[in-house]
Amino acid sequence: MEKHELPLIILLGGSSGSGKTTLANALVHELGLAHHLSTGFIREAVSAILPIEEAALLNNFTFDAWKLIPELVGLPKETVLTGAIAQTQLLKPAIDACINRSIREGASLVIEGTHLLPGMFDPTIQGITSFCILDVPDRSILIQRALGPTHKKRNLDQIQLNSIVELQEAYVRLGKEYELPIIVNTNLQQSVNQVKALIEANLRN
Repeated sequence: MEKHELPLIILLGGSSGSGKTTLANALVHELGLAHHLSTGFIREAVSAILPIEEAALLNNFTFDAWKLIPELVGLPKETVLTGAIAQTQLLKPAIDACINRSIREGASLVIEGTHLLPGMFDPTIQGITSFCILDVPDRSILIQRALGPTHKKRNLDQIQLNSIVELQEAYVRLGKEYELPIIVNTNLQQSVNQVKALIEANLRN
C-alpha cells in the first residue's frame, strides 16, 4: 500500500464474535499501523473517572447494558440496541479524542469494538479513513466465536447469547442504513484484502 500524508484511521464495528480483534491485529501487522485500541478498554478507563451513577451503566457488556436501564427491562423490542447506544454516548467523547489525537499527531490507528455504532461516528467529518461493519452471517458461528479463546472467562446464558445476535442484527441493519461497507468476516485474509481495497478507494477520492 502506498504511503500517504494523512494517518490511516480504521474503525471496525460489530457485536461479540464478529472477529473485530482478530482482524484489527491482522491489519496492524499488514499495514504497519502504530496503534490498536479496543472500545472495551476505553470503557474501563472511562468508567474509572465517571461519577458512580454514570459509570454504573458501563458495568455490563455492551449487549447486556440494557439490563442496567430499569425502564428497558421487560420491553420486547430494541432493548439491546438502546442499551448499546446509551453506553456509546458515554464513551463517544473518549473515542473521538483518540481519533483526534491520531489525526493531530499523524499516527495510524485501528479502533475496534461493540461501541462503534453506525450513525454515531461520521467518517466524513472525523478524518476516518475507513469505517467497516463486520458480520458473520452464520449466527451459530458468531456465538461460537463469542465464547471462544479470546473470551474464555465469559459464562453467558441463553438470554445473553440471544442479545449478542440481536446486537449484531442491529449492526448490520444500521450499517446498510448509513451505507457503510459490510465485511463478511469468515476468511481473515479476504477480510484484510477487502479493508485494504476500501482504504485505497477512499484515499483516491
